[in-house]
Amino acid sequence: MLTNVISGTKKFLFKGVRVIQKFSPEICLAVSVGAGIAALYFTREGAKNEDAVIENFEKERGEIKYHEEMDDLTHKEAGKELGKLYIKTCGRVAKVYWKAILFETIAIGSSFGGYTIQKNRIAGLTAVANGLTSTINLMESRTNKSKDEQSTDETLDEKNDISEELEGNCGKGQRDPNGYSMYAKFFDEYNVNWCKNPESNLQFLKFVQSTCNDRLQSRGFLFLNEVYQALGIPMTSYGQMVGWVLGNGDDFVDFGIMDGERERARAFVNGREASILLDFNVDGVIWDKI
Repeated sequence: MLTNVISGTKKFLFKGVRVIQKFSPEICLAVSVGAGIAALYFTREGAKNEDAVIENFEKERGEIKYHEEMDDLTHKEAGKELGKLYIKTCGRVAKVYWKAILFETIAIGSSFGGYTIQKNRIAGLTAVANGLTSTINLMESRTNKSKDEQSTDETLDEKNDISEELEGNCGKGQRDPNGYSMYAKFFDEYNVNWCKNPESNLQFLKFVQSTCNDRLQSRGFLFLNEVYQALGIPMTSYGQMVGWVLGNGDDFVDFGIMDGERERARAFVNGREASILLDFNVDGVIWDKI
């Protein structure tokens, strides 16, 4: 019973933290507006007591000048007393307006905090978009170059041999005891497109997956190596033979990011981990089906 309560509490707290992280710019904006309104209210309240502070200041200053004129205080002593009075009056004014100053500080801090968070997110997504654009351009140039090259009979024989081997491994790739195919690859700190922010990594992978699906739907086929290139993963020999062909399988590209049965995938999507093992739903050998 106690274990269930602790586990439920941890899940609740974790979800709360995730919500705060996800909506932190909006929360900062709401706090800034609320604190600004509170600052205006306490400024108005402080103004009601300001007259008493000024009146007291004028009274004490008059007494110092009176004692100076009556020679009870020397000019130097009177100057010191006036300095003390000014300092004391500043303290009284601060005491009157301290709540307004506090809430105004919170409002300004929240505004800058929300701006900084949003700025970092935009910068991260911009970097991801720029990197992805460069990768796609490189992928297209290599793909076009590959199309222009003439394959020799020896290369075709080699492809046939490898194709038979791949098809013998269940078409979509032989799987290990953990259920991952032979085409699975890690997306982690060793990848040039990876960063420490889990949300940026998730957005990047979703964008690449969407782009690859668009290419598959528009062209009718897609090699696994093209996906590897878009992700920043080194190409492989089998990656130039296996992939996706419309009408030959699922008709869509899936990286296995949203696989709810995999604990590590759930942790990645929920922002608890920044790396993930990608597994691709290839249709099998496709070079001879294009």
